[in-house]
Amino acid sequence: MPKHTISIKGIPVAYSDSGKGIAVVCLHGFLETKSMWNPLLGALPKKYRIISIDLLGHGDTPCLGYVHSMELMAEIVFKVLSELRLRSYFVIGHSMGGYVSLEMLYNKPSSIKGLLMLNSTPLDDSDEKKIERDRAILAVKSSRTHFLGNAIENLFAPYNISLYQDQIQEILLNAKKTSIQGIVAALEGMKIRKNHLETLKNCHNARVILGEKDPVLNYESLQEIFKKNNIDLDTIPDGHMSLVEQPALTVEMISKFLKRLPALGR
Repeated sequence: MPKHTISIKGIPVAYSDSGKGIAVVCLHGFLETKSMWNPLLGALPKKYRIISIDLLGHGDTPCLGYVHSMELMAEIVFKVLSELRLRSYFVIGHSMGGYVSLEMLYNKPSSIKGLLMLNSTPLDDSDEKKIERDRAILAVKSSRTHFLGNAIENLFAPYNISLYQDQIQEILLNAKKTSIQGIVAALEGMKIRKNHLETLKNCHNARVILGEKDPVLNYESLQEIFKKNNIDLDTIPDGHMSLVEQPALTVEMISKFLKRLPALGR
């Protein structure tokens, strides 16, 4: 995938841009990079233009301060898309990328023509989760290497950890691009994010894909919330890393979601 950078707020923001046609903006999760979306290349119809962005402090995009709020990350994404002269697009966000996409939807709903949240939630952090974030911050400051190893493995369904060791090592290699500052800034940003359940509920073209055995998100409680709020949900029978644990099924679900959405221009 062609790689590019755009200077925003004094830093180079890295992104990839592949194909021509309907713009699909892909936002990766915590400790990931834009390369996580490579399975979509060649798997989606050629009418889609896939734009993936390294979020602040991740991949080839450096940090911009010590707290990367979802609002700040969304602002950077909007600036990239503005430089590309895109006024409307579909957005797919994995985990933390889903939080950023909801912030985008909240701020510029007319630009987001469809939103797919992959292994993500519109809810804000509970008090217990905030405590976990603080513990994670202490852990990464104590030993970044140890923290990264545990954090990546804990994203997979337990029975898949040994099965996907090659993929885990590749993800870990990409995660090592994230500095201590970048890790902490993202954790601080996720900890203070808004509850965007109403934002998601009011989006006419929205869908969520969750892993039934996700060790990070509570599938049962989210399933109930989505059912109560009439939010469309697809289920993957594995963990938090659907594009790794179930790549063919996940790509199929993404493709079906995009097909049912209205076409749009630049």
